[in-house]
Amino acid sequence: ERRVISYRSFVAPGGEPGQPALLEDVATSGRLAFFPKLEGWGRTQVNGLDLTQLSGYASAQDIEIREGLLDVTTRTDADGERVKVGLSMLFHDLSVKEKSGGPIQRVLKLPMSLENALFLTRSPDGTHRISVDIGLSPDGISLADLATQATSAIAVFFASALAGAP
Repeated sequence: ERRVISYRSFVAPGGEPGQPALLEDVATSGRLAFFPKLEGWGRTQVNGLDLTQLSGYASAQDIEIREGLLDVTTRTDADGERVKVGLSMLFHDLSVKEKSGGPIQRVLKLPMSLENALFLTRSPDGTHRISVDIGLSPDGISLADLATQATSAIAVFFASALAGAP
């Protein structure tokens, strides 16, 4: 028997007094059925993720996050045959530095340093917007598949933007 789950939530986390918050807020909603087939939709919005709060993780990879906020929007639609995931990332005032040939430059196959690539692709308002659409089979959804497809799309974003840069 088909059972549908509907959900909606909004969270505005509080931080410790005197400490910066990790993010501003998270909102999520959806309507999904998992049996007999995966069908339905889901939406999530994360606002104001302070990327400098992740600097401890980044520094272990010799990456320095100097500044930046991230807004993320996801859209997931499942029709029983395919799952479509849309991911939109809006980076505000992003400043990240790594050694030449560092892990981000290597994974994204950037023809220059990450710092230069970010400078050349920055919008006049100081943002970087990257949108990715991913199609998956409902039988085999994995985070590895999502990460691989998202990384490929980000690499294409940089390749296209840098090809048109002066």
